[in-house]
Amino acid sequence: MVPWLTPLGFACQVLENPSPQGGPLLVARRVEDPALPTVLTYGHGDVVNGQDSQWREGLSPWTLTMEGERWYGRGTADNKGQHTVSLAALAHTIEARGGRLGYNVTLLLEMGEEAGSPGLGPFCEQHRDALKADLFLASDGPRVNAARPTLFLGSRGAVNFALSVRSRDKAYHSGNWGGVLANPATVLTHALATLVDAKGRILVKGLLPPAVPDKLRTALMDVVIGAGADDPALTPGWGEPGLTPAEQLVGWNTLEVLALGAGNAQRPINAIPCTGSGALPAALCRGHRLEEPAGHAARAPGCAWVSSGGDHAGHAVRGHAARPAQPLGGLGAGLPAGQCGPARHAAAQPGGLAAQ
Repeated sequence: MVPWLTPLGFACQVLENPSPQGGPLLVARRVEDPALPTVLTYGHGDVVNGQDSQWREGLSPWTLTMEGERWYGRGTADNKGQHTVSLAALAHTIEARGGRLGYNVTLLLEMGEEAGSPGLGPFCEQHRDALKADLFLASDGPRVNAARPTLFLGSRGAVNFALSVRSRDKAYHSGNWGGVLANPATVLTHALATLVDAKGRILVKGLLPPAVPDKLRTALMDVVIGAGADDPALTPGWGEPGLTPAEQLVGWNTLEVLALGAGNAQRPINAIPCTGSGALPAALCRGHRLEEPAGHAARAPGCAWVSSGGDHAGHAVRGHAARPAQPLGGLGAGLPAGQCGPARHAAAQPGGLAAQ
């Protein structure tokens, strides 16, 4: 990144992360005049696991493949492709304007977003003067659909947590001990059923946001979620009753199960497992603070509740600290900041704004 940014007039610093769990961060500043407004933008260079076996024939996470107008490879969508497009557009704009933008630009690039951005908060506090800006505009998120460029004026907060059940130190034969030993898989699935029902509706009152404001409902009236050739078909009746898909996605809290495990599903044996675990993210609307996301599930016998970090009741369970919902006011276009938006960072996709 530094060799690419320097010719554009950026002064670059690669700085240490205050958290030992996080990687270094890049702060690049292009200052035309301290008296001019400053735009702060953001990206991340880290990606998720390659998952080589899940790519279709002819594609690999380790090789950049071009098919028509599509590029396939690890991180091409999240987030390398997004900030690459944004910075390439910036380079062309600088050239078209004879080397001057008329404003200053600061880029913050981290290497730990997919792991919950360890150290990002303290880093921003430490470098608040260098990151001071008049406008924050980041590209790390979705469009409402592929054909409609979208500018979100706020983002839902997020908290990742885990449920862990450990009933004993080893597995025991199900034919000999079935019916008299607690099964962690059974305990775990019932714990999950206290949090969300079979239709994806949140059951815990403390996880529910206020009603969707009328202002947000009006803004979302003509917003179509997905419906593209590569988008999944939405599940009718999934989630909170009475909400449109746009209201459900943008203006409501969600609770998902990302991973669930007990025993060996690929090669099961006739044994009652000794442990079970699940990974869950909660996306929370503005003003909703959560201290014990899995506290309700703790009532399931043998299941430890998990806060956003730390070990409880001897269970090896950890989570990431909650990322609060953030409004971004004053941009004048796109979805309003009055309630919330997609989870993770507020994001503007390259290619223009949604007129709404």
